[in-house]
Amino acid sequence: MPTVADLVAGEPDHVALVDARTGERLSYGALDAAIAAVAGAPGPPAGALAFVYTSNRPADVVAELGFARGGLAVVLLDASLPEPQRRSLERLYLPEVVAGHAPAADRDGVARVWREHETAGLVWWQAGGGPETAPVHPDLALCLSTSGSTGSPKFVRLSTTNVLSNARAIQQALRIGADEVALAHLPLHYSYGLSVLHSHLAAGSTVVLTGESVVRPAFWEQLREHRVTTLPHVPYGYQMLDRVGFADRDLPALRTLTQAGGRLDVEHTTRLHRLMTDRGGSFWVMYGQTEATARLAVLPSEEFDALAGSVGRAIPGGSFEIVADGPDTSDRPGSIVYRGPNVMLGYAGDRAGLARGDDLGGVLVTGDEGRLDGDVLTVLGRRSRIAKVFGLRFGLDEVERAAADAGGGAVAAVEGDNAVVLFVEGRAPDACAALARSLARSLRLPAAGVRVVGLDELPRTASGKVAYAELPGPS
Repeated sequence: MPTVADLVAGEPDHVALVDARTGERLSYGALDAAIAAVAGAPGPPAGALAFVYTSNRPADVVAELGFARGGLAVVLLDASLPEPQRRSLERLYLPEVVAGHAPAADRDGVARVWREHETAGLVWWQAGGGPETAPVHPDLALCLSTSGSTGSPKFVRLSTTNVLSNARAIQQALRIGADEVALAHLPLHYSYGLSVLHSHLAAGSTVVLTGESVVRPAFWEQLREHRVTTLPHVPYGYQMLDRVGFADRDLPALRTLTQAGGRLDVEHTTRLHRLMTDRGGSFWVMYGQTEATARLAVLPSEEFDALAGSVGRAIPGGSFEIVADGPDTSDRPGSIVYRGPNVMLGYAGDRAGLARGDDLGGVLVTGDEGRLDGDVLTVLGRRSRIAKVFGLRFGLDEVERAAADAGGGAVAAVEGDNAVVLFVEGRAPDACAALARSLARSLRLPAAGVRVVGLDELPRTASGKVAYAELPGPS
């Protein structure tokens, strides 16, 4: 029976993983041996659940793939989650196996006996007593939290087919070869970060694992030392690259940039595209959702100039449809619906939810608004982010796009008291006032209908997205 571990496809002597912290290098042969050792260790039967708390180390990869080959469903979580959140998730889902943190023996009336094991350098714990647990569904392979940085108890349920098909489709769409060296600095519990790992292992490439940030000198030292060819990032990360002088850095091995995790304004994407093209490299824009395993669409670098502003076409095996609010015409914006083998089984909110089968049948209503021009998709924003100001309806994502394209930089729009409130990063009061006047004119609102507030830094999740719930009150 196929498992997620089947995506490992490199030559035995080729380097699969590099731990940038220690310099440890693991060949594909050694990785496969470690996976086999974990899968063959005495443990719970297939149908059990494993929690893996990740910190972007080779042991995390061995744990995920080893438990998968052993027939366990794996939940990837942030190792930096505070203890109360970890314990809450463990009580809710009752995993039989835990790696990355010692589990609670007895907490809030749930008594469990745990045995510590060490296999192929991986330390993990197995539950040997406690409450009865229901087996997970046989198709379930992987769960990701809908908010990895806060440890949301709502999980996306992914099958082996979901994971394997998406990894191979991304490998094909991005033309990833065995000679690539990808930097895995995005968290592995985040779908984009995990997709970088999976798609490059499927190509037999080398993956350099690190926990460093672009603002730290060690990040750039690791990039040069390991001759990284591929750097993935989210919009906020690429905005940070400007601050650290990325364009002036000497990185002769770097030839590919990929961007997903939200919309990056046209100014930045165009600049990055030209920078990489001038260096003989490429810049790829993508669109993804955790609910579709990771990525749904890719804009090839060579088509950027013709299709700038779009997210390109569906990945191999997938397709898009626009369901319009009204008469259905080919160019009318509407709800983006995606079909493909990478669409999740559904959500779970507790252990019982992991026993469910396929709730969606390969069809995902993304919650995003967009339009199709032929088979090319443009994403306009989240359908739920609508503000009503002076009787007019505005898409808050479109307001953010207009502000960013007007030079607003990092921005976050929310609805206030009969006004659109825009938080901007690193802008002086006079610049905020000028942006407010400009937006009010473009939105055809009275001056009081737009307020712009400057912040030193926008609050963000671990994956770099704006944490809207942590913004100051819009009043």
